[in-house]
Amino acid sequence: MSKTRIIVAEGSRARTFSLVSKHEPLAEQEVLLNPSAKVHESELTSDLPGRTVGVEGGKHALEPGMSPKEAAVDAFAKQIADKIDHARCAGELDEVLLASAPKFLGLLRGHLTEQSARLISKSLDKNLVGLDAAEIRDHFC
Repeated sequence: MSKTRIIVAEGSRARTFSLVSKHEPLAEQEVLLNPSAKVHESELTSDLPGRTVGVEGGKHALEPGMSPKEAAVDAFAKQIADKIDHARCAGELDEVLLASAPKFLGLLRGHLTEQSARLISKSLDKNLVGLDAAEIRDHFC
């Protein structure tokens, strides 16, 4: 079995393909879903941010560093990075070709271990998740 994977991802879905050769069709191996990325923000939390009294005595809402939706997308990027690292450690992976929208690609790269990041031989800052396997292969081969 080939140890080269093509991973196309966005905040709500990731697809993994095995690349045997530049001329053979891609074999889709796995689809990961993150339904929280498509849920409206208000459905992820029913509570409003807490309130505090400011220096001037006025009340204002506390803003968390990351919204629940952003946190769900970040956790999904970590899940994908963890899968890459696990496959590398298990000897199932020698090379990764990666495509994702720029923002999600940055999140994903931020969660990769140094060893796993070295396996990425090509990355595209494009969202290819919705394309068929032949179109995805054409972007890399």
